[in-house]
Amino acid sequence: MNAVAEQLGKTKGLLSALDALTNRRAFATLAMTLITCALFAALLSFLSGSLLMNGYFFLAGLLGFVGGVIDLLVCITGFSATGFILDAQMTGKPQPTIGEALMKALATLPRLLGVAVLLFLLVLGIAIGVALLLLICKIPGVGPLLYVFVFPVSVIVTGLTLFSAFYIAALSGPAIWNGKTTLQTVALLVSIARQRLLAVVIHTLLLGLLISVVAGIMMFILGIGISFTSALSLPIIGQAGGFGGLSSMFGGGGSGYVVAASVGLLLLFSVAWVLPVLLGIAGYCLIYGNVTDGLSSEDIEERLKAAQNKARESIQQAREQMTTAKAATTSAPQETEATEAETTETPLACPACEQAVGSADAFCGNCGHKLK
Repeated sequence: MNAVAEQLGKTKGLLSALDALTNRRAFATLAMTLITCALFAALLSFLSGSLLMNGYFFLAGLLGFVGGVIDLLVCITGFSATGFILDAQMTGKPQPTIGEALMKALATLPRLLGVAVLLFLLVLGIAIGVALLLLICKIPGVGPLLYVFVFPVSVIVTGLTLFSAFYIAALSGPAIWNGKTTLQTVALLVSIARQRLLAVVIHTLLLGLLISVVAGIMMFILGIGISFTSALSLPIIGQAGGFGGLSSMFGGGGSGYVVAASVGLLLLFSVAWVLPVLLGIAGYCLIYGNVTDGLSSEDIEERLKAAQNKARESIQQAREQMTTAKAATTSAPQETEATEAETTETPLACPACEQAVGSADAFCGNCGHKLK
């Protein structure tokens, strides 16, 4: 059996990701994360909207940016904590408690952010390289001829890079949950993209199909429940609630019941998405285990370490040059002052008439006294 067929044979193991739907610890962690992030985002929207209506545009933008970054970090931390729990379940390891998982997620948060930054720099580097090639194609005369070759090569390189990043980036989470450092994770992702990209794509598509089925069932259940409850709420409370209540609230005619229904819907949909997301996280833990089985990334890791050391040496040399230049700039005024002091020494005088004479004079120009 060849390597591709062996990897495809492992796709049937993705069904075991359904076991994550019964993990109460992971469910509670992710539910708290989604509810917290949803409520915080709603609060930010309300406060930013109030500031905008009162003309405080700068404060509204600053609040939205800072609050959005905090909300994103909280969301990533919660997802990572859930990942630690589910990865342990999928690999048969002892599952950490919610507190332990959160502590691990906070400790490894810089690694996740570091991987995101390195992948971004990788894509940015390729984009800069393509841009330079396109600039060369602006040379008069030979530019169009070069563009015949540069254009298709650029299309293939950028297309493969973005396609690989789309499917491979999500595996950075399971790599870090399994103890990989930032550099090791990036090296492993590059190795997966080079050797087992097709297996990752097929695994991901099948996982997406499984998630779609679960999400469709959840949305169908919510749709029926919302319609039935709204129909009963209209004659009893006087407000339909549900999506109709949301429309009334956005139209400016919302009452307390409409606001309550809106908050309830926000919480409801936050919890409803827990199951599909749990399935996705568990599925990627299984995909990571399948595609990294027997895969070595030591050669790429060594190259990345060499590049990292070279970058550090360049930075150190730049710092030393700046220090040397600063020291030379500081000592220059002192040398100037010393030179000026030498040139402003007391002039020589004739011992007979005390008239000024030069250091090279043999006789005094005033009285003729012999100096040398």
